[in-house]
Amino acid sequence: MTANSARVNPTMDVTVSPSPLTGFLLDGPRIEVAQLMAQKPEAPLYVGVGSGLLAVRTAGIYAVTARLERPAGPVAQCLTRLGFGPYRIVSNFGVDMVSDIATTFNVARFDLQPGLYPIEWAFGCWHEGAETALGRLTVLIGHPGEPAPVLARADDIVRPRRTSP
Repeated sequence: MTANSARVNPTMDVTVSPSPLTGFLLDGPRIEVAQLMAQKPEAPLYVGVGSGLLAVRTAGIYAVTARLERPAGPVAQCLTRLGFGPYRIVSNFGVDMVSDIATTFNVARFDLQPGLYPIEWAFGCWHEGAETALGRLTVLIGHPGEPAPVLARADDIVRPRRTSP
């Protein structure tokens, strides 16, 4: 997982820098804004950006989506994004979120063969130019024959092993 700077333009479009400010290990497919804030990135606005490869072991229909949870608290704006291969599954910028929010976004279904498929996500919440520690994004995956997507399993999303030069 990395922390990348973000910029909101006057039309409320959010641009996320491709250059990481800092990196950290994430245990599983869930990110809390508090984990991101603990990294103390050097930017006024930033989001957590994660990526990996969805490991498909059995051919069939897979479901991919994300869940945003934010307890009632101070006003905040939250960016939620989820991409799968060349597709943007979720792209949401919630403004002035003050009440409890628990939203599972629309599910995208893919007929996949065994292999590795790129998946990436971005998430962050802030108010008046400062991050706010309330909020969580969870990546959900549905396997063939399952009635609904659930929290991605530990072996669903893998990361390439880096080798030293």
